[in-house]
Amino acid sequence: MFDKRIFQLSQINIVMLKLAVLSILQAFAIVIQTIFISKAIVEFWLIYKQDPISKNVYSWLAIFILVSVIKHLITYFKNIVANDFAFNSSDLLRQQLAQKFVDYGDSSVLFLGSGHAISLLNTGVDKIRNFFQLIFIKVIDLSIIPWIVLVYIFYLDWKLGLFLLLIFPVIIIFFIILGYAAQSKADNEFENFKNLNNEFADSLNGLQTLKQLGLAKTFSKQIFDTSEKYRKSVISTLKVAITSTFALDFFTTLSIAIVAVFLGFKLLNGEISLTSALIILILAPEYFLPLRNFADDYHATLDGKNAFSELANVLENKKNNLSLTKIPEINKKSEISIQDYSFSYDENNGIKNINLAFKGYKKIGLIGLSGSGKTTMLNNIAGILNGNGKIKINEIELNNFANQNWQKNLFYIPQQPFLFKGTIKENLSFTKGNILDALKKAGVSKELQDLNFEISEFAENISGGEAQRISIARAFLADDRKILLLDEPTAHLDLATELEIKKTLLQLFKNKIVFFATHRLHWVNNFDYLLIFKDGQVIEQGEPTLLKKKKNSYLNQLIKGEQ
Repeated sequence: MFDKRIFQLSQINIVMLKLAVLSILQAFAIVIQTIFISKAIVEFWLIYKQDPISKNVYSWLAIFILVSVIKHLITYFKNIVANDFAFNSSDLLRQQLAQKFVDYGDSSVLFLGSGHAISLLNTGVDKIRNFFQLIFIKVIDLSIIPWIVLVYIFYLDWKLGLFLLLIFPVIIIFFIILGYAAQSKADNEFENFKNLNNEFADSLNGLQTLKQLGLAKTFSKQIFDTSEKYRKSVISTLKVAITSTFALDFFTTLSIAIVAVFLGFKLLNGEISLTSALIILILAPEYFLPLRNFADDYHATLDGKNAFSELANVLENKKNNLSLTKIPEINKKSEISIQDYSFSYDENNGIKNINLAFKGYKKIGLIGLSGSGKTTMLNNIAGILNGNGKIKINEIELNNFANQNWQKNLFYIPQQPFLFKGTIKENLSFTKGNILDALKKAGVSKELQDLNFEISEFAENISGGEAQRISIARAFLADDRKILLLDEPTAHLDLATELEIKKTLLQLFKNKIVFFATHRLHWVNNFDYLLIFKDGQVIEQGEPTLLKKKKNSYLNQLIKGEQ
């Protein structure tokens, strides 16, 4: 039931010890209250039979009431211990997961899918909290209470104690069989839930585009189909859960009934006293109660268990972890070489055998048709995707660009920059410097130079060109970052707007290493060096003037195709 990584959580050993001590006390309280209520009941039976009342009956009732109160107080304190641990641990896990997303950015989100990443951070952690609140108490109760109760039953009648001992694993075997079926169903349910989250998030982000293309209804049907799969998997899981709960209740009730029958025969034969028989009859349900409670909450907490495993996998994921290897300061004397660098999404997609070497501040253009590998190369340089090769930065060797110190030198301007819903100031205040000065350098309109201007959801109240200018303003504010990555930043703009933004970008390129991916070839003459991509490979590279002199070069073919 437990993922072993749970035992790596802070304070887990102390919590388990506290719960174990409380469960032991509760088990003794159950036995004691049963003894005294049984004696009191028998005494009242004797009164009914016209026998004189014992002077101790009221003392027994008082002890029963006192111990019952103590038992409920123990339950209360157990819940406090479990709840405190659940809240503290789940909050810590949420912070760690959020920090993971912040530290490793797109690499962690790509691993999960944006929709599921958000769901895991919110509802997933809430399910983990519920899991922690319930499962520790149930497991420890199951591990302690039945055996203390059973020891006392053995003391009263070893034959009935032996029967209860032998029937316990039989019930557990049935529970395990049905539990595995429920686990399999719950895994499918969780997988469908992940797919639903990701599809919903992707469709929501692209809703405006889908409406413009007339595909909104098609995608809404896809979301409906995915949600139907999730609904059916939930119902299927509930069917198994209800079946297992019924089977467990049936076998425990049958076992208690058998104990009652044997006690009846023993009473008729005078083999056991009425008080002892009543104690055993009351303790038999208490013996099975922790198992029944565990079974009920087992199904209720499966989602929390799956969410914890998923979250732990993300936190432990080393594939996208950033290296902390120190690299030299990036400046005009920096020498960077990339040898035999490759990355693959699958057998047919990715980049292969990339080689590049340069010194100092260079403006490097990544040229090629859409889908040729330019964006993949940029995402590798940014450390979002982790390929393999031999990378040297002033003789410091790296396997890939997933390096924290490398990324601290980067600024990435994508095709469609993300702007938060909020003011211009809020969208730029996470960087340093004079915001108004940066907005002016980026050529942002006077209206948007008002720092209190409110940007709407998905930046619907500003044009694509203005969104790009705000993104460029961010880059001006991060002027201390000496490596600039641009992925088709003007691809969705008209030519007049692009030419305006081009002037601004050229100012930004000064004293920086620039990697600029584009298929618009009027940029070619503004680069110091070109990498020409086709089918995930660099088929040509060199200075623009030299490549243009080659009549049959692929660059010239692209230029002719654009004309």
